Amino acid sequence: MTAPTRGSVLDAQIDHELADLGQLSASLAKVMSTKAGTGRAVLDRFELLINGVRTELASAGRAGVRDPDAAWTELAKLRRSSAEIKQEALAFVQGVLLREQSLDGGIGMIGERLLDELSERTGEDRKVLLAVSDNEFFSHTVSMVRGRYPDVSVWNLPILAHELGHHVAATLRDAKPALREDNRPIAVYLSEEADNEASFANVDRGIALAHLHELFADVYATYVLGAAYPLNMIMLSARPDGFRAATRTHPSWSRRVHTVAAATDVLGTPGHSGAAGYRDLAETISKIWRTIAGDADITVNERAVTEIQASAMVRVLAEHAFPRARYEMPERLHAIVIDPNQAIVDPADDVTLADVLNAAWRWRIANWGSPGWLVERASQRAVELCRRTVRSVG
Repeated sequence: MTAPTRGSVLDAQIDHELADLGQLSASLAKVMSTKAGTGRAVLDRFELLINGVRTELASAGRAGVRDPDAAWTELAKLRRSSAEIKQEALAFVQGVLLREQSLDGGIGMIGERLLDELSERTGEDRKVLLAVSDNEFFSHTVSMVRGRYPDVSVWNLPILAHELGHHVAATLRDAKPALREDNRPIAVYLSEEADNEASFANVDRGIALAHLHELFADVYATYVLGAAYPLNMIMLSARPDGFRAATRTHPSWSRRVHTVAAATDVLGTPGHSGAAGYRDLAETISKIWRTIAGDADITVNERAVTEIQASAMVRVLAEHAFPRARYEMPERLHAIVIDPNQAIVDPADDVTLADVLNAAWRWRIANWGSPGWLVERASQRAVELCRRTVRSVG
């Protein structure tokens, strides 16, 4: 037997990685073959990344002849890039198959349409994809939002708007034509504000920037969804046993809730669309906060900073997102019947998915303490109304 050389082992490992990427392309093509224009766009997004790694793998193989040690180092780096693409593709394919086999209760289809609706209202050129995971998050690799599996209720759908906010922060273009190609105003604001916190509050800049991104995503979700997001965040995500605790990636729940409350105060300024609804929401948030958080409050100085930042975030959205990105908290919400004890009524032609989510959360807050079976039935009613809303708009 002829023993393999280091060079032949390198070639074998590169070939194996290339074969993986080839299979990945084939799997994506098969899954998306029936999706017409949407499928082609998804494949293009993945193929661009896959082809880039393929090219670099081939280059690493050629470099191995001249400098084997450097080639092994490059291969390790490319394996990390390849693994990231594989992870994104696997999550996406899982989501597609769950939807096609009707194993997600229709939530995946509704989530996709909600993200499309919000992206279009915001003025985003690049739509995000939707996949599944054990928790919600956003990945920039192929601009993909993860929805929570196996949750099939309507109640956590508003979190998708928060995850979309991370995409908007990185990609929303300047409204001024002369600056549109080069300037990303939200990303610029968040970076500058992180510099300020690092300089004046003696905070690690990386942590400050991560926290500000989360706070912006909270404000964005409130801006485009109205009451549905902050009610969801406070009632199903925030932890009463640790409102003041922060991590390296996420600010404290106290700061997040106060930021959203401050944003609703700004959105409630008289003379703006839906202002009265946002003033009512601010009062509701305050009441819930006092009830469940007790004395877990923020300092006067923290509150002042929070109010300044929330106001700036609302302002930058108002300046650069489409005007209709701002949710109006419309009167038509009152005609959407979520109560499962009443007859279901087809949504009016102008009802949106955001409207249904707001109506659902209005019902849940008004009926807090209802037994689980009734909450589940209300969710099923809201999911059916979402389906009918999607069908009505084509």
